[in-house]
Amino acid sequence: MKKAAINDTVRGLFERVPETAEHFRKLAVIADQKTAEKDAKDYAAALYNLTHGEEITRLKSEIPDNEQRGKQLKKEITAQEQLVAKTERMIRVADILKRKIPDKHDRDIRKWLDIVLGVVCLIAALIVLGMGASNVFSIIMASGTPIFLEQPQLAWMLSGLMPLGAFALEFFKRHLHSDHAKKTYTMTVFALSALLLVSWVVLFALVFGSAGDDVPDFDKLLKPTGEDYLGKSFTVVQLLAELFVGASLFTSAGDLFAKHSPTRLVENPDYTEAAQLLEKMKKDYAPVADIIAQKKARLDRLEQGLTLYLSEQMTAFNRLRARLMD
Repeated sequence: MKKAAINDTVRGLFERVPETAEHFRKLAVIADQKTAEKDAKDYAAALYNLTHGEEITRLKSEIPDNEQRGKQLKKEITAQEQLVAKTERMIRVADILKRKIPDKHDRDIRKWLDIVLGVVCLIAALIVLGMGASNVFSIIMASGTPIFLEQPQLAWMLSGLMPLGAFALEFFKRHLHSDHAKKTYTMTVFALSALLLVSWVVLFALVFGSAGDDVPDFDKLLKPTGEDYLGKSFTVVQLLAELFVGASLFTSAGDLFAKHSPTRLVENPDYTEAAQLLEKMKKDYAPVADIIAQKKARLDRLEQGLTLYLSEQMTAFNRLRARLMD
């Protein structure tokens, strides 16, 4: 705190104290100088305590309670820090599965169910991406570009970008370091897949109509004109849906297989929980420590203010007595 601010604070304490001049005039004419000075000092101290004594008493009562609470919180924080230090940050997924399913027979059943479901996801992903590659191939061939008509293998090679892209989306997740980032990435892929599928359903209904409508012109659908924005939108959404659905299925299969990996490490839930609790405890302790510091500073200011006030008042009394005694 700057000197000017300190002076303003101290002056604020003094301004609330009643005036002493009238009583000092009465004491100044007393013959016994020592008695007069003692009475003047006691009078000034009584006035100061009358003004600020209640706050001083309250602070002296509250500070020990707050310090006791702060010590208890600090002790708990130290114990929690030791717990976090002793807890392994990473743990094998197999150990987590053992905690969730203690019985070995039940774990084996879950393992085979996950493997079967993972294989189904892989097969479904290959089917979806195969459909997507076929659609791309059909669109390329329908464009009538001579090079593709003469060499269809080039069109098939270009169509392979979609399944490779789905693989790339799945393996990109493997480069994310935190489990939170991986989970967020997975949920984003799933959300995009759902959104694209809903959009595909809407566009499908708009393009193909109902079952009783005339058979749509597939040549026009595969090779839309410059004015056919609906057909272009349908093609874009369908290809994206096939890409993200395939990536979602690959991701699901990879996660199912990874659950039973004997070497894969993930963040220990116990460590995460302990670290979060430690952070919360520190946040709870911070305002308590701040309150203690503020109350101690206020009490110190009030007590130092008493010393300064008495010094100032006694100086004024001595000057008044010297002037009256001349």
